[in-house]
Amino acid sequence: MDYPRLSLWFLFILNFLVSLSTSQPTLAYYRCSTSGVYTTNSTYAANLKDLLSSIPTSSDLNSDGFLHSSIGQKEDQIYAIGLCRGGQTVTSCRSCLSDLILAITLACPNQKEAIGGYDECRLSFSNHNILNSMEDYFIFRRCNGNSAGNTAQFNDLLGNLLFSLRDRAAAAPRKYAVDEANYTIFQNIYGLAQCIPDVSEPDCRRCLDMARIDMTNNCSGSIGDDSEEIDRVQVNLGVRFHMKKLGELHHFLGLELEQNEEDIFLCQQKYAKDLLIRFGMFGSNVIETPMEVNANLHMDEGEDIKYPTKYRQLIGSLIYLTLTRPDIAQAVGMISRFMQAPKKPHLEAARRILKYLQGTIDFGIMYRR
Repeated sequence: MDYPRLSLWFLFILNFLVSLSTSQPTLAYYRCSTSGVYTTNSTYAANLKDLLSSIPTSSDLNSDGFLHSSIGQKEDQIYAIGLCRGGQTVTSCRSCLSDLILAITLACPNQKEAIGGYDECRLSFSNHNILNSMEDYFIFRRCNGNSAGNTAQFNDLLGNLLFSLRDRAAAAPRKYAVDEANYTIFQNIYGLAQCIPDVSEPDCRRCLDMARIDMTNNCSGSIGDDSEEIDRVQVNLGVRFHMKKLGELHHFLGLELEQNEEDIFLCQQKYAKDLLIRFGMFGSNVIETPMEVNANLHMDEGEDIKYPTKYRQLIGSLIYLTLTRPDIAQAVGMISRFMQAPKKPHLEAARRILKYLQGTIDFGIMYRR
Protein backbone atom coordinates (compact mmCIF):
# COMPACT_ATOMS: atom_id res chain seq x y z
CA MET A 1 0.00 0.00 0.00
CA ASP A 2 1.21 3.51 -0.74
CA TYR A 3 1.05 6.17 1.93
CA PRO A 4 -1.44 8.94 2.53
CA ARG A 5 -1.72 11.17 -0.48
CA LEU A 6 -3.28 13.85 1.68
CA SER A 7 -1.83 15.04 4.97
CA LEU A 8 -4.18 15.58 7.86
CA TRP A 9 -4.50 15.80 11.57
CA PHE A 10 -7.80 15.19 13.27
CA LEU A 11 -7.34 15.09 17.00
CA PHE A 12 -9.55 15.40 20.03
CA ILE A 13 -8.76 15.14 23.68
CA LEU A 14 -10.50 15.85 26.94
CA ASN A 15 -9.26 18.51 29.34
CA PHE A 16 -6.20 19.72 27.45
CA LEU A 17 -4.17 19.39 24.30
CA VAL A 18 -0.53 19.68 25.28
CA SER A 19 1.89 21.14 22.79
CA LEU A 20 5.62 21.63 23.19
CA SER A 21 7.79 23.93 21.15
CA THR A 22 10.40 21.20 20.78
CA SER A 23 10.04 17.85 19.09
CA GLN A 24 9.33 14.61 20.89
CA PRO A 25 12.19 12.23 21.79
CA THR A 26 10.39 9.36 20.03
CA LEU A 27 8.10 9.39 17.03
CA ALA A 28 4.42 9.70 17.83
CA TYR A 29 3.69 7.59 14.75
CA TYR A 30 5.50 6.31 11.67
CA ARG A 31 5.27 3.71 8.93
CA CYS A 32 8.04 2.41 6.70
CA SER A 33 7.40 1.27 3.15
CA THR A 34 7.87 -2.31 2.08
CA SER A 35 7.69 -1.44 -1.61
CA GLY A 36 11.36 -0.77 -2.15
CA VAL A 37 14.77 -0.03 -0.67
CA TYR A 38 17.80 1.87 -1.92
CA THR A 39 21.48 1.16 -1.51
CA THR A 40 23.64 3.42 0.60
CA ASN A 41 25.85 4.76 -2.19
CA SER A 42 23.14 5.05 -4.84
CA THR A 43 21.93 8.16 -6.64
CA TYR A 44 18.60 7.76 -4.82
CA ALA A 45 20.38 7.87 -1.46
CA ALA A 46 22.24 11.04 -2.42
CA ASN A 47 19.06 12.67 -3.71
CA LEU A 48 17.14 11.77 -0.55
CA LYS A 49 19.88 13.19 1.66
CA ASP A 50 19.95 16.45 -0.30
CA LEU A 51 16.16 16.76 -0.35
CA LEU A 52 15.60 16.10 3.33
CA SER A 53 18.48 18.31 4.48
CA SER A 54 17.06 21.23 2.49
CA ILE A 55 13.59 21.11 4.06
CA PRO A 56 14.20 22.81 7.46
CA THR A 57 16.07 25.73 5.88
CA SER A 58 13.99 26.12 2.73
CA SER A 59 12.55 29.56 2.05
CA ASP A 60 9.43 27.79 0.77
CA LEU A 61 8.59 26.77 4.34
CA ASN A 62 6.28 29.73 4.79
CA SER A 63 4.01 30.88 7.58
CA ASP A 64 1.62 28.04 6.72
CA GLY A 65 4.21 25.59 8.02
CA PHE A 66 3.95 23.62 4.78
CA LEU A 67 6.44 22.57 2.14
CA HIS A 68 6.42 20.15 -0.77
CA SER A 69 9.48 19.55 -2.89
CA SER A 70 11.08 17.07 -5.26
CA ILE A 71 14.51 16.22 -6.60
CA GLY A 72 16.02 13.90 -9.20
CA GLN A 73 14.90 12.32 -12.44
CA LYS A 74 12.97 9.19 -13.43
CA GLU A 75 13.60 6.25 -11.06
CA ASP A 76 15.76 8.44 -8.81
CA GLN A 77 13.14 11.17 -8.39
CA ILE A 78 11.89 11.73 -4.84
CA TYR A 79 8.94 13.73 -3.52
CA ALA A 80 8.62 15.06 0.03
CA ILE A 81 5.94 16.84 2.05
CA GLY A 82 6.53 18.59 5.36
CA LEU A 83 3.70 20.01 7.46
CA CYS A 84 3.66 21.61 10.89
CA ARG A 85 0.66 21.85 13.13
CA GLY A 86 -1.14 25.17 12.84
CA GLY A 87 -0.33 27.97 15.23
CA GLN A 88 3.42 27.36 15.38
CA THR A 89 6.12 29.85 14.53
CA VAL A 90 8.34 29.27 11.52
CA THR A 91 11.30 28.78 13.87
CA SER A 92 9.64 26.06 15.92
CA CYS A 93 8.37 24.43 12.73
CA ARG A 94 11.87 24.29 11.25
CA SER A 95 13.25 22.84 14.47
CA CYS A 96 10.56 20.16 14.64
CA LEU A 97 11.09 19.10 11.02
CA SER A 98 14.86 19.00 11.49
CA ASP A 99 14.54 16.57 14.39
CA LEU A 100 11.85 14.61 12.59
CA ILE A 101 13.99 14.02 9.50
CA LEU A 102 16.68 12.38 11.63
CA ALA A 103 14.13 10.28 13.52
CA ILE A 104 12.39 8.99 10.39
CA THR A 105 15.60 8.06 8.58
CA LEU A 106 16.74 6.15 11.67
CA ALA A 107 13.37 4.41 12.01
CA CYS A 108 13.15 3.55 8.29
CA PRO A 109 16.73 3.05 7.06
CA ASN A 110 17.17 2.67 3.29
CA GLN A 111 13.40 2.79 2.67
CA LYS A 112 12.28 4.56 -0.48
CA GLU A 113 9.04 5.63 1.19
CA ALA A 114 8.22 6.58 4.76
CA ILE A 115 5.83 8.69 6.77
CA GLY A 116 5.98 9.76 10.39
CA GLY A 117 5.55 12.59 12.78
CA TYR A 118 5.53 14.17 16.18
CA ASP A 119 2.50 15.92 17.61
CA GLU A 120 3.82 19.20 16.19
CA CYS A 121 4.92 18.20 12.68
CA ARG A 122 4.81 15.40 10.13
CA LEU A 123 6.90 14.38 7.13
CA SER A 124 6.54 11.95 4.24
CA PHE A 125 8.75 11.12 1.29
CA SER A 126 8.27 8.75 -1.64
CA ASN A 127 9.45 7.85 -5.11
CA HIS A 128 5.85 8.51 -6.24
CA ASN A 129 4.14 11.89 -6.47
CA ILE A 130 2.38 12.14 -3.11
CA LEU A 131 0.83 15.58 -3.50
CA ASN A 132 -2.89 16.10 -4.02
CA SER A 133 -3.78 12.46 -4.56
CA MET A 134 -6.56 10.49 -2.87
CA GLU A 135 -5.82 7.14 -4.48
CA ASP A 136 -5.37 5.43 -1.15
CA TYR A 137 -4.77 6.37 2.43
CA PHE A 138 -3.45 5.15 5.73
CA ILE A 139 -4.83 6.15 9.13
CA PHE A 140 -2.75 6.42 12.28
CA ARG A 141 -5.07 5.96 15.23
CA ARG A 142 -4.33 6.31 18.93
CA CYS A 143 -7.17 5.67 21.37
CA ASN A 144 -7.01 4.90 25.05
CA GLY A 145 -9.09 2.85 27.48
CA ASN A 146 -10.23 5.74 29.67
CA SER A 147 -13.99 6.14 29.46
CA ALA A 148 -15.67 9.52 29.28
CA GLY A 149 -18.31 8.33 31.75
CA ASN A 150 -21.49 9.51 30.06
CA THR A 151 -20.60 7.95 26.72
CA ALA A 152 -23.78 8.98 24.92
CA GLN A 153 -23.41 12.64 25.88
CA PHE A 154 -19.68 12.62 25.12
CA ASN A 155 -20.11 11.00 21.70
CA ASP A 156 -22.91 13.41 20.80
CA LEU A 157 -20.77 16.44 21.67
CA LEU A 158 -17.74 14.94 19.97
CA GLY A 159 -19.67 14.20 16.79
CA ASN A 160 -20.89 17.78 16.52
CA LEU A 161 -17.38 19.05 17.25
CA LEU A 162 -15.80 16.89 14.55
CA PHE A 163 -18.36 17.96 11.95
CA SER A 164 -17.67 21.60 12.83
CA LEU A 165 -13.90 21.09 12.61
CA ARG A 166 -14.21 19.30 9.27
CA ASP A 167 -16.23 22.11 7.70
CA ARG A 168 -14.14 24.94 9.15
CA ALA A 169 -10.78 23.39 8.28
CA ALA A 170 -11.84 22.53 4.72
CA ALA A 171 -13.06 26.09 4.11
CA ALA A 172 -10.11 27.85 5.80
CA PRO A 173 -7.30 29.29 3.64
CA ARG A 174 -4.71 27.35 5.64
CA LYS A 175 -6.92 24.27 6.00
CA TYR A 176 -6.61 24.42 9.79
CA ALA A 177 -9.19 24.78 12.56
CA VAL A 178 -9.45 24.38 16.33
CA ASP A 179 -12.58 24.30 18.44
CA GLU A 180 -13.90 23.10 21.78
CA ALA A 181 -17.10 21.87 23.39
CA ASN A 182 -18.10 21.98 27.05
CA TYR A 183 -18.55 18.48 28.48
CA THR A 184 -18.84 19.16 32.22
CA ILE A 185 -18.25 22.15 34.49
CA PHE A 186 -14.58 21.11 34.73
CA GLN A 187 -13.97 19.40 31.41
CA ASN A 188 -13.91 20.55 27.80
CA ILE A 189 -13.37 18.55 24.64
CA TYR A 190 -10.70 20.23 22.52
CA GLY A 191 -10.30 19.41 18.85
CA LEU A 192 -7.96 20.19 15.97
CA ALA A 193 -8.28 19.42 12.25
CA GLN A 194 -5.76 20.15 9.50
CA CYS A 195 -5.09 19.32 5.85
CA ILE A 196 -2.18 20.45 3.70
CA PRO A 197 -2.92 24.09 2.75
CA ASP A 198 -3.10 23.76 -1.03
CA VAL A 199 -5.47 20.80 -1.21
CA SER A 200 -8.97 21.45 -2.54
CA GLU A 201 -11.85 22.02 -0.14
CA PRO A 202 -13.76 18.87 -1.28
CA ASP A 203 -10.67 16.67 -0.91
CA CYS A 204 -9.89 18.07 2.53
CA ARG A 205 -13.48 17.52 3.63
CA ARG A 206 -13.48 13.96 2.28
CA CYS A 207 -10.18 13.08 3.94
CA LEU A 208 -11.26 14.49 7.29
CA ASP A 209 -14.52 12.59 6.95
CA MET A 210 -12.59 9.34 6.66
CA ALA A 211 -10.67 10.20 9.82
CA ARG A 212 -13.87 11.25 11.61
CA ILE A 213 -15.65 8.00 10.75
CA ASP A 214 -12.67 5.91 11.82
CA MET A 215 -12.39 7.83 15.08
CA THR A 216 -16.05 7.53 16.02
CA ASN A 217 -16.08 3.82 15.12
CA ASN A 218 -12.92 2.88 16.99
CA CYS A 219 -12.58 5.42 19.81
CA SER A 220 -16.18 5.68 21.00
CA GLY A 221 -16.38 7.29 24.44
CA SER A 222 -12.59 7.40 24.71
CA ILE A 223 -11.09 10.54 26.21
CA GLY A 224 -7.67 11.93 25.39
CA ASP A 225 -5.96 12.08 28.78
CA ASP A 226 -4.26 8.69 28.33
CA SER A 227 -1.41 7.64 30.59
CA GLU A 228 1.07 7.15 27.74
CA GLU A 229 0.60 10.72 26.51
CA ILE A 230 0.88 12.11 30.05
CA ASP A 231 4.08 10.14 30.64
CA ARG A 232 5.48 11.39 27.34
CA VAL A 233 4.77 15.01 28.25
CA GLN A 234 6.37 14.52 31.67
CA VAL A 235 9.53 13.16 30.05
CA ASN A 236 9.75 16.21 27.77
CA LEU A 237 9.19 18.66 30.60
CA GLY A 238 11.72 16.78 32.72
CA VAL A 239 14.41 17.56 30.17
CA ARG A 240 14.05 21.28 30.87
CA PHE A 241 12.73 21.43 34.43
CA HIS A 242 13.33 19.58 37.67
CA MET A 243 10.12 17.65 38.20
CA LYS A 244 8.79 15.18 40.73
CA LYS A 245 5.65 13.12 40.22
CA LEU A 246 3.46 13.65 43.28
CA GLY A 247 0.35 11.77 42.20
CA GLU A 248 -3.18 13.09 42.57
CA LEU A 249 -3.45 16.71 43.69
CA HIS A 250 -4.60 17.23 47.29
CA HIS A 251 -2.95 20.49 48.40
CA PHE A 252 -1.91 23.51 46.36
CA LEU A 253 -1.07 27.02 47.61
CA GLY A 254 -3.37 26.77 50.61
CA LEU A 255 -6.14 25.01 48.71
CA GLU A 256 -7.26 21.53 49.74
CA LEU A 257 -8.95 19.17 47.26
CA GLU A 258 -10.98 16.05 47.80
CA GLN A 259 -12.37 14.35 44.71
CA ASN A 260 -14.21 11.24 43.66
CA GLU A 261 -16.17 10.12 40.61
CA GLU A 262 -19.15 12.34 41.47
CA ASP A 263 -17.74 15.61 42.80
CA ILE A 264 -14.75 17.76 43.75
CA PHE A 265 -14.61 19.57 47.09
CA LEU A 266 -12.36 22.62 47.51
CA CYS A 267 -11.64 24.22 50.86
CA GLN A 268 -8.96 26.16 52.76
CA GLN A 269 -9.43 24.67 56.21
CA LYS A 270 -5.77 24.67 57.24
CA TYR A 271 -5.27 28.13 55.76
CA ALA A 272 -8.25 29.43 57.76
CA LYS A 273 -6.98 27.82 60.97
CA ASP A 274 -3.51 29.32 60.48
CA LEU A 275 -5.16 32.69 59.86
CA LEU A 276 -7.08 32.49 63.14
CA ILE A 277 -3.93 31.54 65.05
CA ARG A 278 -1.87 34.27 63.39
CA PHE A 279 -4.30 37.01 64.38
CA GLY A 280 -5.03 35.64 67.86
CA MET A 281 -8.61 34.57 67.19
CA PHE A 282 -8.35 30.77 67.32
CA GLY A 283 -10.73 29.44 69.97
CA SER A 284 -12.76 32.66 70.04
CA ASN A 285 -16.52 32.77 70.52
CA VAL A 286 -18.47 31.67 67.47
CA ILE A 287 -21.04 33.86 65.73
CA GLU A 288 -23.49 32.83 63.02
CA THR A 289 -23.02 35.55 60.41
CA PRO A 290 -19.89 37.23 59.01
CA MET A 291 -21.46 40.69 59.17
CA GLU A 292 -24.13 42.45 61.18
CA VAL A 293 -27.47 42.89 59.47
CA ASN A 294 -27.66 46.33 57.83
CA ALA A 295 -24.04 47.06 58.74
CA ASN A 296 -23.02 50.55 57.67
CA LEU A 297 -19.34 51.42 57.87
CA HIS A 298 -17.88 54.83 57.03
CA MET A 299 -14.43 56.06 56.07
CA ASP A 300 -14.07 58.60 58.92
CA GLU A 301 -15.92 56.68 61.63
CA GLY A 302 -14.10 55.95 64.93
CA GLU A 303 -10.52 56.18 66.10
CA ASP A 304 -7.43 55.24 64.13
CA ILE A 305 -6.07 51.78 64.87
CA LYS A 306 -2.57 51.37 66.26
CA TYR A 307 -1.23 48.95 63.66
CA PRO A 308 -2.81 49.66 60.22
CA THR A 309 -0.32 47.38 58.45
CA LYS A 310 -1.60 44.41 60.41
CA TYR A 311 -5.14 45.30 59.34
CA ARG A 312 -4.07 45.35 55.70
CA GLN A 313 -2.39 41.96 56.08
CA LEU A 314 -5.57 40.54 57.58
CA ILE A 315 -7.70 41.87 54.73
CA GLY A 316 -5.30 40.47 52.14
CA SER A 317 -5.47 37.04 53.77
CA LEU A 318 -9.27 37.17 53.92
CA ILE A 319 -9.44 38.11 50.24
CA TYR A 320 -7.45 34.97 49.37
CA LEU A 321 -9.78 32.91 51.54
CA THR A 322 -12.75 33.97 49.42
CA LEU A 323 -11.47 31.61 46.70
CA THR A 324 -13.42 28.85 48.42
CA ARG A 325 -15.55 30.92 50.80
CA PRO A 326 -18.05 32.98 48.80
CA ASP A 327 -20.11 33.29 52.01
CA ILE A 328 -17.64 35.89 53.33
CA ALA A 329 -17.02 37.67 50.02
CA GLN A 330 -19.47 40.53 50.63
CA ALA A 331 -18.21 41.21 54.14
CA VAL A 332 -14.56 41.11 53.07
CA GLY A 333 -15.34 43.36 50.13
CA MET A 334 -16.86 45.95 52.45
CA ILE A 335 -13.99 46.11 54.95
CA SER A 336 -11.40 46.13 52.15
CA ARG A 337 -12.58 49.65 51.24
CA PHE A 338 -10.88 51.06 54.32
CA MET A 339 -7.36 49.69 53.95
CA GLN A 340 -5.83 53.13 53.39
CA ALA A 341 -6.91 54.56 56.76
CA PRO A 342 -8.56 51.80 58.85
CA LYS A 343 -10.50 52.71 62.00
CA LYS A 344 -11.50 50.67 65.04
CA PRO A 345 -15.03 49.86 63.72
CA HIS A 346 -13.42 48.47 60.57
CA LEU A 347 -11.13 46.26 62.66
CA GLU A 348 -14.08 45.02 64.73
CA ALA A 349 -15.90 44.11 61.52
CA ALA A 350 -12.84 42.13 60.41
CA ARG A 351 -12.65 40.38 63.78
CA ARG A 352 -16.31 39.44 63.41
CA ILE A 353 -15.47 37.64 60.16
CA LEU A 354 -12.76 35.69 62.00
CA LYS A 355 -15.26 34.66 64.68
CA TYR A 356 -17.60 33.46 61.96
CA LEU A 357 -14.75 31.43 60.43
CA GLN A 358 -14.13 29.80 63.81
CA GLY A 359 -17.48 28.04 63.54
CA THR A 360 -17.36 27.37 59.78
CA ILE A 361 -13.71 26.46 59.31
CA ASP A 362 -14.53 23.31 57.35
CA PHE A 363 -16.76 25.08 54.82
CA GLY A 364 -15.83 25.05 51.14
CA ILE A 365 -17.17 24.66 47.61
CA MET A 366 -18.57 21.43 46.16
CA TYR A 367 -18.53 20.98 42.37
CA ARG A 368 -20.59 18.22 40.82
CA ARG A 369 -18.96 16.47 37.87
